[in-house]
Amino acid sequence: MAKKGMSAEFIVGAIITLAAFVLIALAIRGFMEKAESKEVETLCQNSVALRSAASFSLGGLQDIKAAPLLCKTQDRKISGNEEEVKRQMAEMIARCWWMFNAGMTENLISTLPGVGGKNKGFVCYTAIIEESKEFSAGQKIDDFDDFLRTEKYSKANFSYLEYIQYAAGGPGRVVIVLEGGVFQPNHAYEIAFIEKSGNDNNWIGTAITGVSTVAALTGAILFSAGTGGLGLAALAVAGVAGSAVGTEIMFENMLKETDVSTIMVVDMANQDLRNELHKNVF
Repeated sequence: MAKKGMSAEFIVGAIITLAAFVLIALAIRGFMEKAESKEVETLCQNSVALRSAASFSLGGLQDIKAAPLLCKTQDRKISGNEEEVKRQMAEMIARCWWMFNAGMTENLISTLPGVGGKNKGFVCYTAIIEESKEFSAGQKIDDFDDFLRTEKYSKANFSYLEYIQYAAGGPGRVVIVLEGGVFQPNHAYEIAFIEKSGNDNNWIGTAITGVSTVAALTGAILFSAGTGGLGLAALAVAGVAGSAVGTEIMFENMLKETDVSTIMVVDMANQDLRNELHKNVF
């Protein structure tokens, strides 16, 4: 009888805790609408940390995460010369990685009530590159993967890529999907966190060698997209010489096979890519 009593108390306590989290979340969401960018980012990171720590098991259910996820997609307009545009994009990539616990918490998003299961990620930012005198129509940025590999992240003594690969947690990966494989003025981009969902990554083997073999690889991988369709051509893997043979990779396979948590940058000029991304993230 004592065991049954304890179980009932635990269930009641769990329900009260969940209800309290919901009420707090509703109150905080009102604050989020008026909060500044850094406040929104910090609140998201704190809620991720709490959700990572506040889990319990109940009956046959394991690793129930009680805390809500208090994150909001932020809209950014960025401008400047090519170097400044690259820096701003890289900072958002690193910041998104930080907000989601550097990929160290599994099932963070897939277990969310109502939106979990089918969803594997969250869009941290939408970024529009505005045309300017320094970066005008017709100009392109085609070396962003190298920038991530070589340039230091402002908040760590590591390059942006090292920060995501291993320095902050990880392991992690950056997947960059751009029209023509380049950043361009007057284009909008979404930067999303995609959580690990398994151990498969056969598409990477295809991207690098042209055959569907599993390759354990983190880092930054650059793909070229057209204006329509889900087929992508692999262009480069940061730091891997002679990689990426240009074999066509299907975008949906990347979302199905995420063997490590990933930051994904997607050019919104391709409506098919955008629709497929939004089927898998919220």
